[in-house]
Amino acid sequence: MYAHHDVTQEKFRRYLEGMLDHEKWRPAALTAEHSFAQMAGLTGGKPLRLSTSRYRGTIGAAPRGIGDVFFRTGLIVSITNIREPRSPEDRYGLEVLEYSPAARRASLRKSILVGIVAEEEVDAEELLKDFLQAFEEQVSTQSKSDIPLKWEPVELESPRLEKLLEKLTPEGAATRFSNPDLGEEAVEGADVLGVRANRELLRELSEAGFGREADILSRRGEKREEVQAALTHLAAAGLTHAEFLLACKATSAPLARFPTAEETQTGPIAAVRCGKCSRTYSQELLSEGYSVSDLGRSLAQGSHWMTVWVTKRLVNLGIPLSSIVWNLEDSGEEVDIIIEFMSKLWIFELKDREFGPGDAHPFNYRRVRYGADQAFVITTDKVSADAKRVFGDLASDQSGRTRTKPPTMIEGLENVEKEIRKHLELAAYQRAVEALMMPSMMVGFALDTVIAEWVPSSSLPSNLVRHTGDFALY
Repeated sequence: MYAHHDVTQEKFRRYLEGMLDHEKWRPAALTAEHSFAQMAGLTGGKPLRLSTSRYRGTIGAAPRGIGDVFFRTGLIVSITNIREPRSPEDRYGLEVLEYSPAARRASLRKSILVGIVAEEEVDAEELLKDFLQAFEEQVSTQSKSDIPLKWEPVELESPRLEKLLEKLTPEGAATRFSNPDLGEEAVEGADVLGVRANRELLRELSEAGFGREADILSRRGEKREEVQAALTHLAAAGLTHAEFLLACKATSAPLARFPTAEETQTGPIAAVRCGKCSRTYSQELLSEGYSVSDLGRSLAQGSHWMTVWVTKRLVNLGIPLSSIVWNLEDSGEEVDIIIEFMSKLWIFELKDREFGPGDAHPFNYRRVRYGADQAFVITTDKVSADAKRVFGDLASDQSGRTRTKPPTMIEGLENVEKEIRKHLELAAYQRAVEALMMPSMMVGFALDTVIAEWVPSSSLPSNLVRHTGDFALY
């Protein structure tokens, strides 16, 4: 957030010094500076002189007073005074502003810029409000008058997905896509189909049109109990519905299917006679079976259940539905799921079978065509060795230069949420490091060390370069 407030660096420093004894919000760099002066036996509270006039790229050489950072558990708040370049401090402030993502979104000269990086479970909005109130009190105290600061948010996100859809869907274009629909019945059905035995049985029923329970169980042998459980799960989720098959006693030929057994025993249907044996329908063979419901057909078609299943996991991980698009199709190229996260585009290819070499080239083309920053292949089976070889060939040319890195390949559903979480956490960490570049340069300490403690080590790649020069690079 920022507020227009044209104040000298000297006066801004007095604002910060006024917070040295604050109960909750103490400027960390200024506190360290005062502690250094006390240990050195310096008196008078004068600011320390810099050991060098070379500001850029010199650890500990940032001009004190242009800003500071404040720590709370799981939270870092930074504050910076941005001015027209009238002094070395002002010029340095503009230099470090180049490293802030906020600089690309708003005109910040003659402003006080406040940023916050926090763990997900921290109530960052409430704590930021509390910090701003504490800072405004110091502004009023040091200025000896009420100076209203109107804080405006800085929108850091770039609407990549929105811009892509606008680009692909001009008037008259054939591009198609759909917004995610996570209805309760669809989610429950997708969860049931996440079990291999359930979806295999649904696929069998879909191909046959109808299956008698006795026939289904008799063909399974030792797996009879597993299949019985699958029948129960499919019916409970509304993916199948029970029907009753009427067959001729003489020939076993099917005559008709009815939603209830009672229909064959009452009313005019009971009196209808079979054309083969002359018995009435009420006297013929009746057996219970199952057919696929409308919900079951919609989830089975094109393995749509996987789209619902994966989307539900994305939502569980914090991706809003407004940042997710299904079945983006343009010029015959279709992406199952595309999302926007941290101003980056992520695409997902879903396969309820083995992902083969014939799938690899088209998928790689789509990721390049749509400008995806991250790509995932999720299969209920395996990614074949030949497909992995194709991705390896596409990753580098003959000179060994990287072209498109292989996608993240997730085989089986049991690790999907865990793997996606790991990549989301890394992306959020990298975005936070970017946001902390400016305050790191301002106070002379690499603040990414602090937030690295917030992220599970399993989410950070082993080849992560902690520090290159003065600040973290990736």
